[in-house]
Amino acid sequence: MNCFLPLKQLKQSLLPLRESSAPTDRHYVQATLEFTDYVLGDLTDLNKLFQSNSFKLHRLLPKVERLVCMFSQNVMTKPNRPEKFANINVNDESKWLPSEKVYLGIAAAETLAKMRPHERESFLSRCRSWFFEAIRQMQKRIDLSSPVLEAFIDVDHIVVVKSGGVLASKLPKRLSQCCGIQTIDRQWRSLLVDNDVKNGGWEAKTTHEFWQAMSDIEAYKELATFMLEVTALPQSTAVVERTFSKLNNNKTKLRNALCVRTMEAIVKVSEEFPGKFESNQRLAELHSKTRANYMKKYADQERTRR
Repeated sequence: MNCFLPLKQLKQSLLPLRESSAPTDRHYVQATLEFTDYVLGDLTDLNKLFQSNSFKLHRLLPKVERLVCMFSQNVMTKPNRPEKFANINVNDESKWLPSEKVYLGIAAAETLAKMRPHERESFLSRCRSWFFEAIRQMQKRIDLSSPVLEAFIDVDHIVVVKSGGVLASKLPKRLSQCCGIQTIDRQWRSLLVDNDVKNGGWEAKTTHEFWQAMSDIEAYKELATFMLEVTALPQSTAVVERTFSKLNNNKTKLRNALCVRTMEAIVKVSEEFPGKFESNQRLAELHSKTRANYMKKYADQERTRR
C-alpha cells in the first residue's frame, strides 16, 4: 500500500470553516504547519517502512504499537496499566481528554495561546478527530489475530542474539506441518545459546545478511533457509507497483515492439543498478561487443526477409 495513514485527511481536517481576520488566519496556518510537522515525522517513517524494498515485517508490529500508544496518549486518558494495541477504543468517549488538554506538540501549543478561544477550540477538536482517525486506520489495517506477525519479531537477528523465545509456539500449525518444524526448533534453541554467534558483532548487519551467514553453518542450515524464505515476504505491494511503473516507463508507444525477454532484462538491470555507477573500460568493451552482435543479427534478419 502506498499510503498507510490518512495524510490527505490531515490537510482536510484542519482547513478553517470560514474566513476570519488576517492575524487569526496567520496563527491558524502556523499552528497547522507546526502540528503537521509534529505528526508527519513518525508517519513518514512508517510509510517508508511499508514501501521499503528490503524485509521490514519484523519491525512492523513494534513500530505501529508505539505510534498508536503515542497518539492515544495525546488525546485519551492514560490507563492505569499499559493497554494492548487492539484494546485501545477511540470510540469510548469517556476516555477522551477535554479539548484543552489535547497535546499537539510544543510549537503548536505556543501558537494556540495566540488564537481566539472559539477558534482554538475548533482547531483542537479537529486535531483530536484526526488522531482518532489515524488510530482507527492502523487498527483496521493490522491483523492482530494472526500469530505470524508477532512471530516475525523473532526473525530480527538483534532479538536472536540479545534475547530469544520459543519460535515454534508462535507459528501456525499448518506451517509447522510442511517445513520440518522439529528440526527448525532444535536449531533455533541451539542458536540462542551459541555464544560464538552472539559475540559475532552482528549489530551493523541486516537481518538478511545475518541469516545468509547462518546458512553457511551446517548446524543452522535448515533454520537459516526457513528464515530467508520468511524474509522474502513483502510488507506491501509497493515493490510490485514499482516494477509495473518500470515496465510502463520503458514500453512506451514508441517502443511497443520490445519483447518480453528484453523487458525482463531492462527491469533486472534497473533493480541491480538502481543508482548511478561508474563506467570502465571493460563495460565499454562489453557494450561495444553487444551492440555489434545485435546489429549483425538485425542485418541478417533483414537479408532473410528480402
